[in-house]
Amino acid sequence: MQNNKTVLIAGAGPTGLATAIFLAEAKKSVRIVDKLSEPVGYSKAMALNPRSLELLESTGVTDTLLAAGREIRFIKLGSLKKPVADLDLNMLGRRYSHMVGIPQSETEKILEEKLNSLGIEVERETLLTGFNQTSKSVEVGLLKAGKKETFSAGYLVGADGARSNIRKQLGAQFEGETLKGDWHMADVRFSHDSEFTKTLSSNGLHVIFLDEGFLFAVSFKAGVYRIASNRSNVFDCLPNQDELEGIEWESKFTINHRLTTIYAKNRVALAGDAAHVHSPIGGRGMNLGIEDAFYLANAIRDGDLENYNESRLKAARGVIQLVGLQTNMALGEKLGFRLLRKYVLPTALSFRPIHKRIVMRFTGLNNAMD
Repeated sequence: MQNNKTVLIAGAGPTGLATAIFLAEAKKSVRIVDKLSEPVGYSKAMALNPRSLELLESTGVTDTLLAAGREIRFIKLGSLKKPVADLDLNMLGRRYSHMVGIPQSETEKILEEKLNSLGIEVERETLLTGFNQTSKSVEVGLLKAGKKETFSAGYLVGADGARSNIRKQLGAQFEGETLKGDWHMADVRFSHDSEFTKTLSSNGLHVIFLDEGFLFAVSFKAGVYRIASNRSNVFDCLPNQDELEGIEWESKFTINHRLTTIYAKNRVALAGDAAHVHSPIGGRGMNLGIEDAFYLANAIRDGDLENYNESRLKAARGVIQLVGLQTNMALGEKLGFRLLRKYVLPTALSFRPIHKRIVMRFTGLNNAMD
């Protein structure tokens, strides 16, 4: 057992790594553990929004991310044959008026390298087995390389994903719903003369409305596109499957819209997927986790997890409501949402103040508190 004020972070995904970096930059003692032996090679998230770029700027990481990724300046909505509307990120008037298309695995690598430069290494193959809180510490049980350890931390951060054991041990519920059906995503290479990719812009994120749902497409590195759909086979959504040259990775998954009932209690706090999960429509998952990391680090520095609990519950609830609306519009299962995406949205976006307000909400800048 070690008695100190170290913040122990469980989970070395983007949220856990960002939390560790923000805390280390604030001169806080940090220890970060992860149950996996190495980082996950595939990438769930594909883009960093302007808000994340702003929050990470002070750490020096943003410049590295910008150099490694691709600029996304437009969110393009429409059918395979006809564009409906563009969300123009150029109108933001912020330091970063664009998103960065970059695989989550690359984001994690850059964040971990930054953390290493601060003298902190991720302790892998280390499982958190339980914890007990006292008025001054959190007594944590760890299993590292088959050996049991008890560690006394000043604070415990649960960044251990959607199946978070820390959330369960904290007594929080994960309230929400599971959407029906399986979704399918893939990272694919198209032929150089692909007619489909000629309709896509290299600096745009595309949401293509179909009669029964949507097709999502974005290029995150030369010649490779992430495509996704609510259909069980995303390749059936393509106008010509013969244009496919190779599949780098694919996955089928279900969508949950869920939010923890407790973000923080005494000296234990949740962040990222441990606190919230939702549809990838809107691209807020990893970005919302990075926001959590920033505000959590400040709350630990100030000793005010109560405010973190209240403010992040409110922020995440708003995001999930917005993503729910965006998802229903993309799915188009009800006539009202099909009319909304075909007629109401293009008209609304023709008015600059409304257009800018929608873009601010989409990029997470509407609730910026700094």
